Amino acid sequence: MSLPAEVEVLVVGAGPVGLAAAITLKKLGVNIAVVDKTVWNGNGARAMLLHIRTVEVILTYILVVTFMLMLCSSKALDTIDMADTIVDNGMTSSILRWNGASQKLLDVDFSLLKDQTKYPFAVLIPQEEVEALLRRKLKEMGIEIFYLDVSDYFYDDDRKAIKVVFGDQSVTLWTQYLLGTDGARSTIREIAHIPFEDPHTGAVYDDKHTGQPIHFALADVYLSEPLPATLAIVYSTFYLDPFFMCIPLRPLDPEQPGMLWRIILGTLTHNEVPRNPSIEYLQAEIDRRNPYKERIVIKEVTTSSRYRVRAAIAETYWKKVGNGHVLLAGDAAHVHSPIGAQGMNLGICDAVEVGHAIKNHIDATRKESSHGDLDKDLKEYAKERRAIGTKVIALSKRLTKMVTWNSGWKRLVRNLLMRVAGHLPFLVKAMALQMSGLGNGQVRKC
Repeated sequence: MSLPAEVEVLVVGAGPVGLAAAITLKKLGVNIAVVDKTVWNGNGARAMLLHIRTVEVILTYILVVTFMLMLCSSKALDTIDMADTIVDNGMTSSILRWNGASQKLLDVDFSLLKDQTKYPFAVLIPQEEVEALLRRKLKEMGIEIFYLDVSDYFYDDDRKAIKVVFGDQSVTLWTQYLLGTDGARSTIREIAHIPFEDPHTGAVYDDKHTGQPIHFALADVYLSEPLPATLAIVYSTFYLDPFFMCIPLRPLDPEQPGMLWRIILGTLTHNEVPRNPSIEYLQAEIDRRNPYKERIVIKEVTTSSRYRVRAAIAETYWKKVGNGHVLLAGDAAHVHSPIGAQGMNLGICDAVEVGHAIKNHIDATRKESSHGDLDKDLKEYAKERRAIGTKVIALSKRLTKMVTWNSGWKRLVRNLLMRVAGHLPFLVKAMALQMSGLGNGQVRKC
């Protein structure tokens, strides 16, 4: 299959966000193409938790189900859908436990939301597995991903379309809508000259500097057995003093015995984290923390990476280029701390929303009798999703600051307040609602 000469929408970036947007648009009958500059981005371990609202969005929009499912969640599915596939390929966790050095402080119980959702749990699944499942679905829908690097684009007044130029300019494509889902270093955003800054400090995003107090080492590992009895395999646990997580995942290699674990180590920014942390570095950091009061030993590291915490949001998620439209979603539109596990969730919700906004805009512009603001849907997408992105950045900053309180009176107050909150059911449910993404309101809104 060759790259088409012209499409209604070009999706640039084939990570989970771009794939979710492409599937949504294809289901809505929009003519699309998808490009990505590399087959595998090589970033190693990344996003892992899929929250309730994201699973419901995938269920309602990405899968072959009726529109009424969105309005009536009690309607039973009569087909195997993508949401169930993702749940089946991950591990479910209804409890998110917050510990101090070793003692329990607070349990956030997602099962309290069972009256509001079919999926009262988080799904523990690596980003690369979600991506693989979405790629398979997109392929089944007849859409191929073209591996091309966008080098430029501009609006052509004669053609009345955006001309996208790839690589050495020997390959081009025409489109009315250019959707940038190409990550934090988005080429689409940069060519559009859309500022990408911290919404609170105004600091411009870059790859080297961070105003955040903590950064992370992430790795997927196999552990030597026997494992400590206190190492939970049925829920996720945050250790705050200092920050550490060890989360169970299903092994990607069925021939590899034992459980695969995602470990996340938080380190204050004055302590450097290697770009690809070695087994020796990871083991030393775990030994220093000793969260289980019994040594755990890393047997094998399958992938590892460093995550420098930054916060930034695009000045706008939508910009007109002539009579064409440039839109942003996912990390191209916002980045923030991984604490709270909102990145991939927020991005997939962006993807579904932008897909519907584009489809509505296409329909409005095709109606000869249309009047009023034809760009209303795109403006609403940009305004509403940016507001949610700003809210998530603020929340992730508060959580990030909280986990750096490893000594002194701040830690004592934090731990005391968390213990008290854990005994107040209405607060526990409110926290579960906020972290799940269900608290963001309307049926299609995430």
